[in-house]
Amino acid sequence: MKKLIMLVSFLTLSWNTFSQTATTRPLATIKTDTTKICLPSQTLREAAKDLIRYDECKFEVKLLNQKIQKLEQKDTIRIIMYDLVQEKNTNLEYIIKQKDAQIEEYKGLTTDLKKEVKSKRFSSWIWRATSMLFIGTTVYFAVK
Repeated sequence: MKKLIMLVSFLTLSWNTFSQTATTRPLATIKTDTTKICLPSQTLREAAKDLIRYDECKFEVKLLNQKIQKLEQKDTIRIIMYDLVQEKNTNLEYIIKQKDAQIEEYKGLTTDLKKEVKSKRFSSWIWRATSMLFIGTTVYFAVK
């Protein structure tokens, strides 16, 4: 029992030495200046080159986006023009069909007119022949 009392008293007296000191004292903060950093000059050169390349890439992306927009506009204009040409083509095909129908009608009229001219020639020939015959017989009887 003596040993136990001695152990308890020893532990209570040494308790502070084994415990954490942060609970009894305030924390000490270490202040560091984050505004100034020392880097090797080679690293700074690389960083400057990377920043310049970044700015160039940003500008190039902006130019490429503008180029893409212009190409899309050209593509939409090309599609519209294609549609208009297709519509014009269908209109011209319709006109050609109408002209073909007119040509066929004219061919029919031409053959009808040729037949009519033939019949008129024949009737005029008959008329001339009969009138010559009539004049001839009249002159024959008038002279006799």
